Amino acid sequence: MPERLRIAVPLAAWCAMRIGEVLGLQRRDLDHLDDAARATLHVRRQFNVKAGRLTPPKVGSTRSVALPAFLLTDLRTHLDTHTGPEPEAAVLATRRGRVSQTALDNAWRVARTEAGLPRFRFHDLRHTGLTVYAQQGATLAELLHRGGHTDVTVALRYQHATAERDRALTTRLNKIVTDG
Repeated sequence: MPERLRIAVPLAAWCAMRIGEVLGLQRRDLDHLDDAARATLHVRRQFNVKAGRLTPPKVGSTRSVALPAFLLTDLRTHLDTHTGPEPEAAVLATRRGRVSQTALDNAWRVARTEAGLPRFRFHDLRHTGLTVYAQQGATLAELLHRGGHTDVTVALRYQHATAERDRALTTRLNKIVTDG
């Protein structure tokens, strides 16, 4: 990804953001970036391509999520280098203003092809992040919150049963039953 757009990838994946939410992110939506224990991202708006403007996110999708510590240095660097100082400054910006969805999509197509993943959609980053979050033991309620979902059936998509995870949980169960 071009440097000015690179931060969109980990935000989409590890903060479970939709493309419009990433494009709607403003400097004021990021709190406590100097404190990993309190670093928070607020999803308060999205760039709605159909409306051609910022709108509230999907119904029930307004949320605040913890930022992973590994993302903070890159996020601070991005803000210092590519985002205006105003609270309302778009996190993804060009000299002319907010980055368009077309520009982000075009950059993503090139990046995914170069990475050998020509069919990996930008939304797949969100799916991947929520799946990994579920594999860490997130409850259904936690998945609903992080993903900004209101429908349980949608959140259940991210709780994929894997043989590896099943084996790890069974090993934990065995340890509790035999050692406890």
